[in-house]
Amino acid sequence: MDVQTPDLNPANYHIWSHCSYGNFTRSTPLDLHIKNVAMTSCYRLKTLGHWVHGSLPKGHMQITTVMAREAPTTMTKSDRMVSTYGLDHSFKVIIPKKEAWLNSEKLPLPSDSSVVYTDGSCSTGKTGAGVYIESFGHSESVPLGIHTSIFQAGVYAVSYA
Repeated sequence: MDVQTPDLNPANYHIWSHCSYGNFTRSTPLDLHIKNVAMTSCYRLKTLGHWVHGSLPKGHMQITTVMAREAPTTMTKSDRMVSTYGLDHSFKVIIPKKEAWLNSEKLPLPSDSSVVYTDGSCSTGKTGAGVYIESFGHSESVPLGIHTSIFQAGVYAVSYA
């Protein structure tokens, strides 16, 4: 079996990975890998609102200048949704047995309850959320643009209801 040994010259450091065949293969150069991790971390912190801007980019803060030059879309607003927990909703999910579904039986709901249907969908590149409240006969659809995922639209529909 022919095993390649890594180049130990510091100017040529690369990330080496061990393949299933026993050979070492060269992947992304170390400097590019570190730059990628730094840019990804910076972007994540920025979208979550945790990135603190200094008056002048110095040291590690220069990554924002590099991102603006090499990946300008990272400087635009993001549609990333920050996780929040709203525990003030009092609701109960009732999942009937299979037999009730097959027999199309109505569920015995408490008198003060409402049946609400929600949906997130995407069509022709545009995403939207829909809500239907059965007891009021009220339906609502909310366009969410082109940068929202179907999952985000579904979560928005549930929170909108």
